Amino acid sequence: MSNHLNEHLSQALEQLLNEHQLSPAAEKLLPQARSTVKLSAIEPDFYEKVGNSRVGGYPDLPQAMEWPTESSGKLMTPLAQLNMADIAPACRQGWLPEAGMLYFFIGMDEGAANVEHRIIFVEYPQQLALRHPETATILEDIYETSFHPYKAAAFSAVELPNMPYVDYEVIDFEEGSINRYFELAAEMQGDRKTNWGTMFGYPAGQHHDAEEEAALFILADKTTENDSEKAMKHLMDRLRGSRERAEAEIADMIMLLEIDSNELVGYQWQNAGVIHFFIRKEDLLARNFSRTYCSLYSS
Repeated sequence: MSNHLNEHLSQALEQLLNEHQLSPAAEKLLPQARSTVKLSAIEPDFYEKVGNSRVGGYPDLPQAMEWPTESSGKLMTPLAQLNMADIAPACRQGWLPEAGMLYFFIGMDEGAANVEHRIIFVEYPQQLALRHPETATILEDIYETSFHPYKAAAFSAVELPNMPYVDYEVIDFEEGSINRYFELAAEMQGDRKTNWGTMFGYPAGQHHDAEEEAALFILADKTTENDSEKAMKHLMDRLRGSRERAEAEIADMIMLLEIDSNELVGYQWQNAGVIHFFIRKEDLLARNFSRTYCSLYSS
């Protein structure tokens, strides 16, 4: 996946690496940096405006749109609504539509993999109106609480490989270099109190195979596979035996959104974990949000 860093950003990141005495690793780290969109909770949302970007609370929906339900029949819980007019300018890759509303809903959040969810894109939203659920949504019912609505803002950022994705041989070149690297990576995450989401970054977790797991579910309808070669075989079986195509699918798997546990909104994914939404790059560019994968990571 291309990092989409222009020359100015690459120079700025190289300067940061130099300030943290990480210059010996710069040549290999710079191509791995990812251009991301950070999402921040800027202030409480009292629903005075319809159609703004929002995290938590309830969504503004088209009148004809039905509230998504999970397999049990219970109402899914809305996590965020993103107005692309607000969000797309922060996406340097140009992957997001310039207009429209993108909604994220989930069901029961207990499973680590294949969390029931719906991502809905409304290209030409008309007659949006604040919608309250007829009954408590599933997570409201489970946790006996509602989630606080906040206005959401987006800004461009850059992200270095996190713990499961970094090549330790690259950053371990002298005593203290590993610690300096992760201190810099943490600084680049910004304000963890207000920042609740990241688009197109490295997924938080313990392993570096989140994209493989997502491809396995989306393309081969399998939720997990502990053996990487077995996972590759399942993908190849669905792709007419082509290892090249399977590897390309994994490489083009995009973390559309990661939603962090956040005290302001009231999100708590098990033990301060995160929710991930993945999509194929081809589907994202085609505005096809019907084939996605959702997983939960908690330490």
